[in-house]
Amino acid sequence: MAQTANSPGYFPLGAMQAPFTPTLYVTQPLAGGPLTPLNTNLGFFGIEPFFAAPCYGVGLGEAKENIDLIMTIYPNPAKEKIFVAVSNVNKNMKLQVYNAIGVLVMEQNNVQEETEVNTQHLSKGIYFVALTNGKAVATKKLVVN
Repeated sequence: MAQTANSPGYFPLGAMQAPFTPTLYVTQPLAGGPLTPLNTNLGFFGIEPFFAAPCYGVGLGEAKENIDLIMTIYPNPAKEKIFVAVSNVNKNMKLQVYNAIGVLVMEQNNVQEETEVNTQHLSKGIYFVALTNGKAVATKKLVVN
């Protein structure tokens, strides 16, 4: 929708005329005023997701494990260190620890069947431990006291 210089700013609004009828698009000045139906082709509105980094499940519930990759963390809650027990270990495994807002705070590459991880430098709080083997990811919640 083109707009001329020094004209009031307009933005499209969507409104349903009645249930099960096509959507009616209207416009309204940014400063307020009456709604004006739009009779021209608006093209299409689209939202394209773009992620700058891998997206891991972060939320209140536990992330679901991948069946091919099973990870156990103990003790949980932790104080000075944790042990991470892993099934199906391979040389490409990587252990990553993220804080509650998804920032990577620790990474370890040499993952064994049972790996000791020092948590003394982590502040008290909730973290997410992600274990990747190149094709699968297992994620667990970790509490540090």
